[in-house]
Amino acid sequence: MQFLDPFAAKKNKSKYDEEMGCDLKCIPEEWTSHTKIVVDKGSLTLKAFIDFLEAEYNITRAEDNMDFVATPFVLGGKPLMDVGEEKQAMKLEDIARELGCNLQENNLKITVMGYVGDDYLSMAPIKYIFA
Repeated sequence: MQFLDPFAAKKNKSKYDEEMGCDLKCIPEEWTSHTKIVVDKGSLTLKAFIDFLEAEYNITRAEDNMDFVATPFVLGGKPLMDVGEEKQAMKLEDIARELGCNLQENNLKITVMGYVGDDYLSMAPIKYIFA
């Protein structure tokens, strides 16, 4: 017997977004609410994490592209607006604690906003494992 799931996961696909006025690039293509990108490289500084995103996925931070201010990262549900040099030298988990995130397990959910070239980014949440 087959059951239909009334809450089937919607697939996010790369497309032209009329509201944003630019292309939307999905990483990975057709990710759903069940998709997670696992980053298991141990404890990373914010700078090392940014370098990883640039090298692995060709992502540039949102505030480095165009003329508006955007939240580049959301750590455990808390927006991180300050990504200056002082913050970049800190470990991601220390920044999350500073923001008031509850880190009961050795991982953190990170949402990334930015661009891939001139395309706006829609990326599956990252499960960052720091220990």
